[in-house]
Amino acid sequence: MKNRLFYERGRFCTLIFLLPLICFATSCAFLQKHEIDQKREQWTAQKITDYRYKIRLMAFTTDAGKNVQIEVRGGKQISLKCVECELKSNDSFTKLDTIEKLFDLIQHDLESGKYDVAVKYDETSGYPISIDVKSKEIGVTDSSWQYKISDFEIIK
Repeated sequence: MKNRLFYERGRFCTLIFLLPLICFATSCAFLQKHEIDQKREQWTAQKITDYRYKIRLMAFTTDAGKNVQIEVRGGKQISLKCVECELKSNDSFTKLDTIEKLFDLIQHDLESGKYDVAVKYDETSGYPISIDVKSKEIGVTDSSWQYKISDFEIIK
């Protein structure tokens, strides 16, 4: 009888300990999804379709660490070139070649549940300026990446 009481008390304590952690993790994911929706709305409301920016991808790819300048006209990428370097392939940047695609990428990574995603946004325009993605899979070291967006400029 004494062992059963100890077992039941232990299960209850475990539940009390884990419940706040589960709630915190769930609320963080909800807040992130809410934030991306707000920032996407902020970006979309400005109707910016002609712009350029630089992006740096830090990951295990052949073009990691290179500053790439992307120019967008009418919402579509018209130019993608490496600043002071040469790209081996544009493939690493095709999902990053408009602000809308960056939002799509963030949304996908959040909704998949496979990644921890941390995003910083430009306060004025709402576009992402920093995206850090790390796999939740334990023991996987090469499945994290980081994007840094800089030198954003609206083209008139």
